[in-house]
Formats: sequence, structure tokens, C-alpha cells
Amino acid sequence: MDSPQHDVPPTTRPGHEPAPSPEPSLPPSTSRPISGPARVQLEQIQQQHQALETLFALTVSALILMSLGLNLFLFKQSRLARGQVAQQGPVVNRAVTEFHKSREPIVRALISGLEDFVSIDQKFQLVIEKYRPYLGQYYMGPKSGDRSTNAPSEDAPVPGAAR
Repeated sequence: MDSPQHDVPPTTRPGHEPAPSPEPSLPPSTSRPISGPARVQLEQIQQQHQALETLFALTVSALILMSLGLNLFLFKQSRLARGQVAQQGPVVNRAVTEFHKSREPIVRALISGLEDFVSIDQKFQLVIEKYRPYLGQYYMGPKSGDRSTNAPSEDAPVPGAAR
């Protein structure tokens, strides 16, 4: 029994590919020769296609070069920033230590005095509450929602109430 023969394209040796044809292969239904205005139009389309391929290749190359340049710039900036952090680390640590030793007790005493003043003048509670988010770690008294110890006395005027 003979096996049916199939049309197999001729094989080429590795590295030896057949040269591309100068004209693109057309579907079999339109394999008749092109002439006249249609041929001119086809050549224009081929030229435009070639120009677009070149433009695309140049655009991709430029994008790659720009991304490499940006990565190099960011790498150098990160190395520079790491060097500055390492250099400034001891200076910052000294400043923090100095603050904790000399300035922090002064701030705590000021906040404590302000909290004591609130017991004399309840209107000042608004000022205390305004700065609580920024200086909360230094406050000793309850927050504004907790009125257990800072509740106004019955004879103290209520802010905003008619007299």
C-alpha cells in the first residue's frame, strides 16, 4: 500500500533560509498580475508599511534607552540618599537625645500647667483639645470625650448657652 503524498515544502539547511520575495505573496484568488493605478497604490502602501515599521523600531529603541537612563539616575539618587542618611544619622540621634534630656521636661511642665489652668477656666479646654493631636503624648488628663474628671461644675457657665 502506497501512502498518499502530501505537498511538503522543500526543506533548507539550518542557517540557509530562502530569500524573501520582493513582492508579498497574494492569496491564490488574486494571483493575477497587478498593473496600473492598483500597482502604484500597492507600492505606496508597502512604503508606508516600511516607514511605520522603522518608526516603531526607533520608538521602542528610544523607550528602552530612556528607561535605562531613568533607572541609572534613580540608582545614583538612592545611593546618594543612603550616604546622606548614614552621614546625618549620628547628628539626628544627638538632637533627639538632647531634646529628651533638656527640652522634653519643659514641654511636659508647660502642658501640665495648661491642664491645671483648665480646672480654673473651662473655656480653655477648647485650646487644649485643639493641640491634643499634635502634643497628645505630653497630656496627662483625659481626652475630650471623657468628662469624668474634667466635668464642669453645675454653677460654671456652659459655652454657647443663653445667660
